[in-house]
Amino acid sequence: MSNSHSPNQSSQTTHTTVSSLSAPGEGVIDMADDCEEGGFVDIMEMDTPLPPLKSVFDCPKIELCIVNGKNGWRCVWCSHSFTPAHATRALAHLLKKKKCDIRVCTAIIPKPSLVRYQALYDASMQTKGARKRHNEYVMDYVENDQSSAVGALLGRRGVTVNVTDVSVGSVVSSGFPIATYSSTKRSYQPSISTSFNNQRDIRKSHNATLEFAIADFFHSENIPDKVVESARFRRLIKVARLCGDEFVCPDRKKIGGELLDLNFETRYNANKVALLKEANTFGLAFLGDGATVKRMPLMNILAMCGDTPPITVSIQDCTEHMQDGGKKDASYIARLFEEEVIKFDPKRSCTDVFFFDGASNVQKAGQVLMAKFPRTFCFHGGEHVVSLFFSSIAKIAPIKVLILKTCRFYNVFGSGANHAIHAQFMFQSALANKGKKVGLLRGAGTRFATWFYAMMRLLRLKEPLKSTIHQQKFRDLTLTASAKAAVKDIGDDKMWKSIYTFLFNFPCPQSSLVL
Repeated sequence: MSNSHSPNQSSQTTHTTVSSLSAPGEGVIDMADDCEEGGFVDIMEMDTPLPPLKSVFDCPKIELCIVNGKNGWRCVWCSHSFTPAHATRALAHLLKKKKCDIRVCTAIIPKPSLVRYQALYDASMQTKGARKRHNEYVMDYVENDQSSAVGALLGRRGVTVNVTDVSVGSVVSSGFPIATYSSTKRSYQPSISTSFNNQRDIRKSHNATLEFAIADFFHSENIPDKVVESARFRRLIKVARLCGDEFVCPDRKKIGGELLDLNFETRYNANKVALLKEANTFGLAFLGDGATVKRMPLMNILAMCGDTPPITVSIQDCTEHMQDGGKKDASYIARLFEEEVIKFDPKRSCTDVFFFDGASNVQKAGQVLMAKFPRTFCFHGGEHVVSLFFSSIAKIAPIKVLILKTCRFYNVFGSGANHAIHAQFMFQSALANKGKKVGLLRGAGTRFATWFYAMMRLLRLKEPLKSTIHQQKFRDLTLTASAKAAVKDIGDDKMWKSIYTFLFNFPCPQSSLVL
């Protein structure tokens, strides 16, 4: 009896509990209503821990999208969209952190999701802190290293710094005194003449510090020394003098993003103004050629006028077109050119000429453009045609033999692949050219007549080559088969006579050397 009564009692209790949860006005939260508002999810989801995130954008509640033409993201919790796609700000939005340059999320996010957002945020802050400590360590190391060198530089110039807030006599490993700032101040006041002298020394110290900092930057970052004479670099130093301590150096993302876009827009508009200044008088000419850079199919479009050199107006990436099954055919190339030409010549009244190479697709594109721009002509690019002509000359059998020998000379003596042979040859070259090291040229079939330039340089260095192989230290070297063949060619007077006859009696190479 008790056993049969217990189920009824249990059933009644269960019914009462469910009805009390679902009955409105009883002081109990309506779970269905909250789910509709997006504040809560399933009860099982609230109790189940979620896997950690590697990026906030891996979360299904954060969707990458385009917002007003820019890359952005959308919070599914509150249905708000933001730009740009900034991971740290996205986490601050989800964790409802204020003063982070982003609106906080207005939705009620379940605890498991908050836990993994917080874990990702803490990991990000730890990484950021470690990066900051590393940067501070590197800055301290660079500062100490440069201070040592500046002390040596000031010591050589005989500069001594001595003012009330600077103590002198700190000796570094180089043995020269450097200026070190002290937290204590002396109680006496220096004379006027002493103050003026010390100010001059302070300026010299600061100038030497900046001078060596520039040199160390160029040497450490492998920047060509000639850049220091650039007008832009000198303006950089001039403008930097006007900035205060509140200036923040832009990071790589800003330089490669916002500032790069601004620089491009400014230069593009300036080039456009210069190109169109005399377009009504001289007309416009557009040049184009295909290119493949790191396996990316590109189309380069340039424009020029009578008073301006060729200016790059567009570099079109054809990857998406090729992915969709398209080709670099005449219609596609003509469409790319038409879109760019219209930007400069909307009335189709100033464009006169289109230049392409000899490929059939671009020549057909030129015919299409001539139909769309009735005042234009399409010509072959002169330099490209001449380059193809010399490539054809290089295929003649006797000339090809001379080219192969020239290539072998470069590989053995000029490339540096064999360090001993290259070092001995360059020493003899310097002796024969008043101390200037003149090396062999590397020819290429894709360049304008470079094989013939390489032959000309080979004739110039004939005597240094002979001097190199006649040294006893050269004869003591172990030579490869290619090197032995090159040594044999050096002693072949018939080869030298053939090169001389070809270059100075055959009209085509002679004209290339004049060009």
